[in-house]
Amino acid sequence: GFNKADARIERQFDYRVELQAESRARATLRIRYSHQSPPSAQPCIRPPPATDTYDDMRGECYWDYVRIYTPEGSNLIAATGGIEHRIEEPENGYAVWGGFFELPRGQTREFKSEYWLPTGWLRADGESTYTFRWIKQPGTKIAAMRATIVIPDSFQIVGAYPPSTARTNSVLEYNLPTDRDTTIVVRVAPANRAVELAGIVLIGIALLVGV
Repeated sequence: GFNKADARIERQFDYRVELQAESRARATLRIRYSHQSPPSAQPCIRPPPATDTYDDMRGECYWDYVRIYTPEGSNLIAATGGIEHRIEEPENGYAVWGGFFELPRGQTREFKSEYWLPTGWLRADGESTYTFRWIKQPGTKIAAMRATIVIPDSFQIVGAYPPSTARTNSVLEYNLPTDRDTTIVVRVAPANRAVELAGIVLIGIALLVGV
């Protein structure tokens, strides 16, 4: 808002979701804003004083109202970072909360939102799918985006698309491109069921190659 300072703002996103065996999922989203202009002893004045050039306007303080869109039915647990995190009316199938903040030149602020996702990711027949969709905000620059998906200890990963950047038995990590919308699909099953599914896949491969 109010000036051209957004051109000097770098953003970083860190999303972590912990899937739980009770068919619940707890998500944590961290957003970091860094103002790349040199620090200044001048206070942030709203509205900012008139300047002669766009470059001068880009060097002013940054004011923003940030909104976070999550699946409708999500419930905010806690929030930090000094913004209000006011819960708004649902919009086009999304739960929305947000707040206003200012960022002085040369400074960094991080906001964290913890929330429950809608229940029901776990299917009764054993194999379940979690889908995460990152929707890029139009007009924003490319930013760093990391996503971490944690599955319950009693489950195993059956498949994931696209392939993860790093992986253990219960954790998938992604470094995502933020110049486009991105969808991650993870299939999991209880440990004993995952072994059965792996056996079915191997039998299918053997039949295809004529073993």
